Amino acid sequence: MIIKNSVESKDNLVTSILCEEFGCNLVYKSIEYKQYYENIKKQNPSLISKVFNELSYKWQEGKAREYLESLEEWLQYCLICHLAGDYINDKHLAK
Repeated sequence: MIIKNSVESKDNLVTSILCEEFGCNLVYKSIEYKQYYENIKKQNPSLISKVFNELSYKWQEGKAREYLESLEEWLQYCLICHLAGDYINDKHLAK
């Protein structure tokens, strides 16, 4: 499974970057939670915006992974979905 995901990630710059930074297992597991992310985004857009802004800041400091890992699992998934938005939408439409 990891090998397949690693190969697939090379086809997309966004997922490639996310896999390199956070690990392919987390990235592809997050994509499975797309609908959950969409619901959270509608219910609490300020939360997603807040954690995204903090992640952006931490990424510039080289501490993105540490920040992401400090969040609850469901929020990690939402943040990865937010970062991989276009890729997730393309995969969803292809199904």
